[in-house]
Amino acid sequence: MAAIQHEGARKLLRLISSPSTNKTPLTYKQAAKLLGRIPPGRHSRAVAQMCDLLDAAAALAGVPLLALVRVLANNLKINPRAWKEIAGIRRSNAVDELHGLRPFHMERLQRVQ
Repeated sequence: MAAIQHEGARKLLRLISSPSTNKTPLTYKQAAKLLGRIPPGRHSRAVAQMCDLLDAAAALAGVPLLALVRVLANNLKINPRAWKEIAGIRRSNAVDELHGLRPFHMERLQRVQ
């Protein structure tokens, strides 16, 4: 199971960091569909778990939390259940940091995985 989630997280990282998909909002269900998980509604939770893995890797790599702000709830807002204030870091800080995301951040994130 862990290997499947790990591979899914790698695919999700490629998806959410792709220039073709980072211009439009992406929900958990849409991400599941783009990852080939059918029916997508049944796989939204698995995508959320993949986002958790990516955000943990981002924290370890010291880069912005890409999955947190790229894969959204159905209302196209950050999923409040996906965020807890940790070590004084607020969600608004994580969102602000994303604007500073650079290609070397993606390289660091991929190395952590």
